[in-house]
Order: sequence, then structure tokens, then C-alpha cells
Amino acid sequence: MTKPIPEKIEGTQRTRKTVEVGGKNFRVSEVPPIEALDNKLIELSAKRYRILPMDTFDGRKIMHQYPMTMLPKIGDYNENEELFRLLMRYVEVEVAPNVWQKLDTDELIKQHVSAKDTIVLEREVVDLTTGFFSSGKLTSIAMGATEFFIQKIILTLTQLSGELLQAEKQPSEK
Repeated sequence: MTKPIPEKIEGTQRTRKTVEVGGKNFRVSEVPPIEALDNKLIELSAKRYRILPMDTFDGRKIMHQYPMTMLPKIGDYNENEELFRLLMRYVEVEVAPNVWQKLDTDELIKQHVSAKDTIVLEREVVDLTTGFFSSGKLTSIAMGATEFFIQKIILTLTQLSGELLQAEKQPSEK
């Protein structure tokens, strides 16, 4: 058997290859260990930020809880705010040439991050660690959620219309 040649996934540090198991071929993506991820430098509003990869447990917590806390009328704003603080611990701001300050308190976040830049920094931290946004996962999850809700709405409307028709057919009591 020949050794599979990994194919680099553009824009990530991940590779994809085909692996044979039990006579069947499977296409798998390999994610490098968290230590192998590079920091990312970005500039927003004339400030330089260094984005650090999340550790395993924080990354897991964010991926399981963060998306649901952002949903209007369903999510919990206070929980979302706590998760935001957790994300910001993986952001550093350059306060002087080659001097970096970790944004690990509310005061430091307020001092160094504008309101309009917070969403960009949140997205960058999640994406650096998981590839969630750049990989297209967000689009597929949003499409799946949309389809799920449409199915639920159709089912509910179908049930309601059946109940209304049944009520119309019953003779009224007078």
C-alpha cells in the first residue's frame, strides 16, 4: 500500500488526505496540534492586535456555547458576555513597539478595543483556533438551522390548518 500524500487546505494549517480502512476509502482532514498554530497579527482602528489560539477546553466551551448565546430571544446575553471575556483573553494589543498587553480585564478591553472592533476580534480568535468561519462551517450550519426551522414552521402550520378545518366542520353550538 502506498502512503497517502496529504493535500494542504488553502488558507489553513490543515491537510486533507484519503485513508483506506477495511477496503474502503475515507477522506479525512488533519488538524495540527494547538501548539503548532501561529499567532495572527491584525490591525484595527490604528491599533495592532495579536490573536492567540485558544486552549483545548476554552475552544470546546466556546464552540458548544457561544453560537446559541448569540441568538435573539433564545440566547442568554449574560452568558454571551462571559464567553466574550473568555475570547478576549486570547487577544493582545501592542501598547508600545513589541510590547504586548493581554486583554484579560474589562478595563483593558474598554481601553484598547472600540465597540465596532469587538466582533472582528471575536471572529478572529474563533477562526484562528477552529477555522469555523474561513472553512465555510458557519454557512453550512446556518443553512442547516434555516432548513430545520422551516420544517418546524411548515409542520406547525400544517397542524394548525388541520385543527382549523376540523373546527369549521363541527356544527356550532347555539
